[in-house]
Amino acid sequence: MMYRHTVTVYDQQGTLLSTIHDRVDLAEYGVKDGVAVRGAPVEAAPTSDGRYVYVSNYAMYGPGFGSEPGDSCADSGWDNSFLYRVDTETFEIDQGIEVGAVPKFLAVSPDDRWIVVSNWCSYDISIVDTQEAREVARVDIGRHPRGVAITSDSSIAYVTEMGGSDIAIVSLAAIEPPSQVLGFGGEVINAAWRADLEVEWLKGVGRGPRHVILSPDDRVLYATLNGEGRVVKIDLETGEVIAKVRTGNAPRSMAMSADGEVLYVVNYNSDTMSKVLTDSFEEVQEVRTADKPIGITVDPQNANVWVSNYSGVLQIFEDAVVEGSA
Repeated sequence: MMYRHTVTVYDQQGTLLSTIHDRVDLAEYGVKDGVAVRGAPVEAAPTSDGRYVYVSNYAMYGPGFGSEPGDSCADSGWDNSFLYRVDTETFEIDQGIEVGAVPKFLAVSPDDRWIVVSNWCSYDISIVDTQEAREVARVDIGRHPRGVAITSDSSIAYVTEMGGSDIAIVSLAAIEPPSQVLGFGGEVINAAWRADLEVEWLKGVGRGPRHVILSPDDRVLYATLNGEGRVVKIDLETGEVIAKVRTGNAPRSMAMSADGEVLYVVNYNSDTMSKVLTDSFEEVQEVRTADKPIGITVDPQNANVWVSNYSGVLQIFEDAVVEGSA
């Protein structure tokens, strides 16, 4: 929670387990000239085993850091920010990793090797190597990169350009780790990373694409269109939009059921959540939420849907078949 400068941890029943404050000493994480700072947590992404969770910080506050840029990103030259890594066994921050300006969304690749971070105000993405806990590549995307989805084989990242109407396709397989060479004194020297990544595009998918999710078989990409009040369905074999469905006003984040049959979409300006069937691509239900729903996830074990609201309210919805219904 960026305004409260905390990360809160809950169990499946919604019981608060821990409150993690975002004040850290960057020097403890090997950051040169690191100082004591505060962050502003935005999004979180777990590793595949749930042992670690990476958290993006909108901005850093403390000595050496300038003013917060704000979502308009007026002017340029904004400070880089940092990711935190949280150990879920101790609920402590154990890494700080420098990325771009105003990092918002982040996704961990299924093989746990890469983190792809959308940097809202530097108009690019950071690619972080989890083994070295550092950024190894920057890729220009355009005005306001936001959502990220990574294929199940960890080879491709899809990134939305929310300030436009396109989605970038970035090949993570093109990243080459540095080779080791021997120096004159026999010491081991790491050569530079090779990450000259080219970007391909899914063009004209709709106004203001914000969040993206892949189907379980990686054949279909779904994106919320914040500027249209719709969700779009894209066939990745052809790159064509094959369906759109209207939800509420300003659909922001979404989550998918474990079987891939349902999308749950939060509509920021409507204060609602939509349930969309991925096969027929129709909205079958829209329910009220608290004020300004912004985040959403599905518990894969009990299928409960968790919704976080900008107003500071966390809600848990049960999506169950009513006995006797058709």
